[in-house]
Amino acid sequence: MASSKKIDKHNRLMVTPHISSTTHINKDDGTISLHLENNGIGPALIKDFSIEVDGEKISSGDKVEEALILLLKGLPIDKWGHESIARNSFLPAGKKIELVTIISNKITAEEITKKIDSRANVRIDYTSIYGEPYTYES
Repeated sequence: MASSKKIDKHNRLMVTPHISSTTHINKDDGTISLHLENNGIGPALIKDFSIEVDGEKISSGDKVEEALILLLKGLPIDKWGHESIARNSFLPAGKKIELVTIISNKITAEEITKKIDSRANVRIDYTSIYGEPYTYES
């Protein structure tokens, strides 16, 4: 018979979340998208979310929008959009958030990435359903 510690450890491993990011580039329509995905096997409870641009923490209500305004200022961008992340929200296993979408037909997605990537840092503090803490940082 398995000990209760082994069962507890197994149960915790079976609900471990893991947030990661992927960038999708579509050269045909000039679109670049940043997705955050929970590719773990359990839901992620988002405890805190922050963005820094040029080393300064964004403190306004819609952090993603404010960061995009700063990052895209002066760049020839046709359109952009975003999804926000709320504290105490769940990101179920296997689900993703399209955090940022940028469209430009004037400069390439690679050029956009080169100009903004090093200027921004995203941090998400999250837990498993057991309260075990994890951090995603770009």
